[in-house]
This record gives sequence, C-alpha cells and structure tokens, in this order.
Amino acid sequence: MIIDKSDLFGNIKKAVDARNKFLEEHPELKDFQKEIEKEMRNAGSYENRAVVLKAMMDKRMLELKQNLLNLQKIVNDSTADLSRSKK
Repeated sequence: MIIDKSDLFGNIKKAVDARNKFLEEHPELKDFQKEIEKEMRNAGSYENRAVVLKAMMDKRMLELKQNLLNLQKIVNDSTADLSRSKK
C-alpha cells in the first residue's frame, strides 16, 4: 500500500486543527495537553509512546477513582447527617 504524503500531511493537519479547536472549547485541558506533548517528545518509539500514554491514562483513572470515592464519602456523610437530624 502506497501512502500519498499529501494525504498523510492533510490528515495530520486536520487532526491538529481538531485538537486545537477542542482545546479552545476546553481551556482547562491545555495543561494536560502540554504534559502529553512533553512526555511524547521523550518517548521515542511508537511502542514507548503507547506505553507512556497508557501510564498517563492509568494515572488519570486513579485520580478520577479517588475523586469519586471522596464524593461518595461526602454524599454518604451528608445522608447520615440528614438521617440524624430527622430523629
């Protein structure tokens, strides 16, 4: 299969433009994008890039899990407080 370089660069440009538009709509993610770009510069091979991305996603998932557990505790504590105040 022969890949036309103009198609390849056109697709890359479309992807970068879409990412930039997304970041404009979600500026809270710009720092995370900078972190991704920094890690990717140091990753080297495609295999290493995949490993780095997985590690970054795993880290974010653990942070999300911890935040959900904290939220669950707040809800449970609030529910318990409401139950006690009704007695």
